Amino acid sequence: MYIHLMGTTCRRLYFFILLASTSIGCHKDSATMSAFPVKNPAEVVTSPLPATGPYYHTLRTASSTDGLIWTDDRTTDLALHVSVPSVAEMDDGTIIIYFVDFSSGAPEKLGCVISRDGGKTYTWGPCSLEGLTSNKAVDFAPFGPLNNTTQLYFYASSQDVNSTGLHNIDVAESNDGRLFTRKSTVFTYPGLVDPDVFYNGSL
Repeated sequence: MYIHLMGTTCRRLYFFILLASTSIGCHKDSATMSAFPVKNPAEVVTSPLPATGPYYHTLRTASSTDGLIWTDDRTTDLALHVSVPSVAEMDDGTIIIYFVDFSSGAPEKLGCVISRDGGKTYTWGPCSLEGLTSNKAVDFAPFGPLNNTTQLYFYASSQDVNSTGLHNIDVAESNDGRLFTRKSTVFTYPGLVDPDVFYNGSL
């Protein structure tokens, strides 16, 4: 679950749900509903299908004017087979939603959808993460852009992601919010997942 503030009157909540049947701008545009879910052009159908996990999650958005009462933006999922969304708004107003992508097959990896019209429509990626020293990267938390750099914090795992041992939180950097390169490990703690990053006014 991830909240994006849009000015003083609108907030957008991004969340994932189990497949049983969130973006920016407080709107419900029926003309764009048929454009969802956004399709991964390189989707891979894994065989056999996993028993659990992000393959069975979907991405949705909800909006609020007060941060207390939320309304689901659309009846159609924004993206399928993705989980743990987070969002960043670039200096030019481009909105990028990052997530754990399982639609590209195993292992899960960084995926994103991008909007250039305030969240009315989205296209799939591209986003990439290079220079990993772990087998996989999941649970992404963006920070920025600040000084023309967007940082992406993530859980770097070379074992079962649900293991109880030491877990590393790594950081990657990008000049465009799409193509990231890992820089270092910034924090290690037993069992830690789903990092969040907050700016306290200094670096």
